[in-house]
Amino acid sequence: MDRWKQKIADGEVLFGTHITNADMHNAEILGHCGYDYFWIDMEHTQITKHDVCDILLAARAVGPQLATFVRVPILDPAQVKPILEMGPTGIIFPMIFTKEDVELAIQSCCYPPRGIRGFSPRAAVRYGIDSVDEYVNTVNDKVWKLIQIETKAAYENIDDLLANTDVDMFILGPCDFSGAFGHLPDFKHPEVMEKIDYVFDKVKEAGRHIGVSIGAYDYESVKMWIDKGVSMISVGSEPAYMIDGSMTALSNLRKAYQDSRK
Repeated sequence: MDRWKQKIADGEVLFGTHITNADMHNAEILGHCGYDYFWIDMEHTQITKHDVCDILLAARAVGPQLATFVRVPILDPAQVKPILEMGPTGIIFPMIFTKEDVELAIQSCCYPPRGIRGFSPRAAVRYGIDSVDEYVNTVNDKVWKLIQIETKAAYENIDDLLANTDVDMFILGPCDFSGAFGHLPDFKHPEVMEKIDYVFDKVKEAGRHIGVSIGAYDYESVKMWIDKGVSMISVGSEPAYMIDGSMTALSNLRKAYQDSRK
């Protein structure tokens, strides 16, 4: 069991942040802040495969305590394959609808006979310095497979999704989930929250784990999800932190200037 799964098994919550731009230096800075993992987002950003490689290098510079999960733009084994060769901790799959989608996601992360992943590990085995045989024999279980629950179909098919025991974590996407029921982006709408609670109850009844991805990082927003029983929570992003810090600095400058004129 890797260190992150062990923390979850011990009842702890993993804390992560979203990486949404290509600057590896910003990623390294955030990594040194002490997060458990990066959520590297290719779905809603301009991040390319080349950028992912750089960000993973920055994460490795921080140290082995930092996990890296890459959200691919779409469920497509051809897009998953080169990302896996870079050696991230796992893959996040958005917009999942059916049990067949989940099965294809799992297969794209696994070598035959369990899956359909093509063979050419590169950075994942330090270009041949590490044992390729050991990697092949263990990676199917080691690579995290994270499935997002953010569609109406996923909600309706939740029992089928939970039946796949190869999924390491289910991730609620609150905004898209709210949109699936006509309330984008109001995930606190009573109808949406009732359905979210239903999903959480189902996941827990199945003995599985669920996480959440949110843009906010204020105390109340974070505590709400932790109180619901998430096992991992992804918050914020570089632009949000830059805006927050910059606006605070500017506010202090203006206040100090006005005070000095009194």
